[in-house]
Parts: sequence; C-alpha cells; structure tokens
Amino acid sequence: MKMKAVLFASTVAFSDQSLNLDEGVADVLVATLFLHYPDMLHFCDSSPFVVKIREAMVVQSIGESEVLAWSSTIRREFIPASQPSTSPSDDSDRLGIVLKLVQRQTEQISVLILQNKQLEERLLAAEDKLHTPSGTTT
Repeated sequence: MKMKAVLFASTVAFSDQSLNLDEGVADVLVATLFLHYPDMLHFCDSSPFVVKIREAMVVQSIGESEVLAWSSTIRREFIPASQPSTSPSDDSDRLGIVLKLVQRQTEQISVLILQNKQLEERLLAAEDKLHTPSGTTT
C-alpha cells in the first residue's frame, strides 16, 4: 500500500530489523485507519487522525473519494451483512434482516454524502478563486 510507507515511515527505517514494524501489522493498521476514516471525518474533521491521513493522501496523490471507497469496501468485507434466508421463521427474523440491510445502505449513503460535501466545498473554493480579482486592470 502506498499509504503505509507514508504513515509508518518512522517505524520501518531502523537498521536493526527487530525494531521495525512488521509488514502485516502495518497492513492491518492502515486498513483500520481507512475503516474508521469516514466516522472520524464526520465527527471531527480537524482531528490529528484526519489531518495525518489527509497529509499522507497529498503526498501519495490519493483522492479522498478513493479512501472513502476503500473504507466502504473494508467495512463490507470485515463487517458483512447477514445473508437473508429464503424463509425466515417469523416476523422478528424478517425485521432483523431488514434492519441490517437498512444499516448497510445507511453506511453507504453516509459515505456518498461525505463525498458530495467535499466536492461541494472544492467547487465553492474554485468559484471563490474565479470571482476574486487577482489584480487591478485599467
């Protein structure tokens, strides 16, 4: 992963290999960071966690939409929705299945809302740059 090299640069450059962070551990840590990125972005977009991830994204030229897509993919893989059975035994089973499906859709919608807000912010910033005079002309 490209992000792993940036996020954990200070833990893999030791000459004594026993002090370096294990590759597998670094992979799991990056996946965990990606998994929780949309939640942290929603709750506190100025937190050190979000700032560090954004810095790493800039260094690696990775867009926020790509990280959000990875987050959604990781969430689906490691927190799978239960497969609906063909004949639920009663209404409570059916309700549980529907609730899990709604929760999954809500998570996906939240990711899309975040992406939309970020695109809107970028568009507004671009519009502001176009409307502000860069200098006086005669």
